Amino acid sequence: AWVHGWGRVLLGAFFTFLVSFPIAGFQAILPVLKDESIFLSLCDVNQTTCDAQVLRLDLMFTITMSALNATGLIVGFFIARVGPRTCCMVGCGILTIACVCIAFASHSVGTDWLCFLGYVLMGVGGPFVAFSMFTLPPTRAPAHAMGLGFSLIIGAFDGSAAMFIFMRLIHNSVGAGLRTLFCSYAACPIALMVFAPWLFATKAVDSEPGPASSTTKDDEDDKLLGADEKDPVLAGSSGIKSTTRPEDASAPLLINEADWDDGETGTDTPPAPDGKNGWIGGRYPTNMSMFTSTMFVLFTVWVITYVVAKFFYLTNLYDQLLWITGENRHDDTPRADLGALVFSILMPASAIFTPVTSFLMDRYHESASVMIMGALSAILAIISSIKLFELQYITMTLVVFNRFFFWAAAPFLLQRIFGERGINVAYGVSLFVGAVFNTSNYLWSYLSESVLDSFFVCNIALNAACTLTSVALALAIAHTKDEADRVRRSSAQLHA
Repeated sequence: AWVHGWGRVLLGAFFTFLVSFPIAGFQAILPVLKDESIFLSLCDVNQTTCDAQVLRLDLMFTITMSALNATGLIVGFFIARVGPRTCCMVGCGILTIACVCIAFASHSVGTDWLCFLGYVLMGVGGPFVAFSMFTLPPTRAPAHAMGLGFSLIIGAFDGSAAMFIFMRLIHNSVGAGLRTLFCSYAACPIALMVFAPWLFATKAVDSEPGPASSTTKDDEDDKLLGADEKDPVLAGSSGIKSTTRPEDASAPLLINEADWDDGETGTDTPPAPDGKNGWIGGRYPTNMSMFTSTMFVLFTVWVITYVVAKFFYLTNLYDQLLWITGENRHDDTPRADLGALVFSILMPASAIFTPVTSFLMDRYHESASVMIMGALSAILAIISSIKLFELQYITMTLVVFNRFFFWAAAPFLLQRIFGERGINVAYGVSLFVGAVFNTSNYLWSYLSESVLDSFFVCNIALNAACTLTSVALALAIAHTKDEADRVRRSSAQLHA
């Protein structure tokens, strides 16, 4: 039984690595696309590459990342309706179509647009697979198994960028073209589609409390992994409403005045502090009232600045290295090529930062994590604008760490602030808004490459925006938590 349960997790993590997020390896696959003359028709007859080609490929990546973030809002509702098994299989179908589109994209017959379409479809299909993986049993088990399960899936998701590194190595070694590479790669989502009925349950876990006696296939799988029905974390996810106080005495009780009404019940005893409403979630009875709250608006602005700034760097990394080194894209560019290769390796290796981010979020005040990210953005604003190639290795490492820290901290912070709705609703909406604003990266890329011929202004401005919004959000979080702690202490004295 134990082997069966963890076998599903490990196989799920393996397929997550194969198919969920390869598009993050854009810098690795970019030389292959140029070698295959994708969008070369935008250049003059005698040119082997040009700014117009680069901008079109940058636009392809920008639209794809926006599509990926926006799809997350849809996938959450889709899983609730049809279950993770069907959701994953739909994602596999989209990814297979994407592979076929890229495989048959050709400059010679004027089908370059198929590459654009296929890349965007990869961004759309990835979340269908990744979100389904989060429903595997260990993500609903007790804390020790849940943490390990999430770490495996998230690490595999980020590591998926390595797939395009492998393609580039094969292309450079044996000269394989897009048709060979992506027709072969299509076998990966097809294989996952075959294994999906064994990996996933038919229906998603119900988010509403249900009868304690109800037992599903997922509940049995949780037992295979050592889950205890009395565990408050598992109880909340399997439909068993728990009123047990969490054992972690250091955690805030996560209650406020709006969580109870003694006028109706005849008692002023607050509900059990199960974390459902977070620090202030109980103040907002509807999603719309939560979306219009100052805290949510401030959080969403923070998300916008980080999504735009980090994807701007990912989109324009190679061109930034050319600007730093002074190399010409029409000649040999050994240092820019080396830098892009190093970054392509750092991206999938970002999972090694998991212990660091977990330590910071678990041991220190929530506002400290946001302040650290703001400080890192301030450092990036400076060092990314200094024309010293060796310094850019530090820049790339900080970009990868700051990006990974952001994706780990964002849902964590929303859960603390708004409770369950922070994960189920608010996170998807904030990412969707961030995805909409991320389309502006095409404008910033055009401004830097074609107008200013310099990345200095955008590097400073975008990272400065991250720093300012981080400081504002950190102050708001500190105030909100202090207020929640004050209410907790007041209620504890009242009911002593």
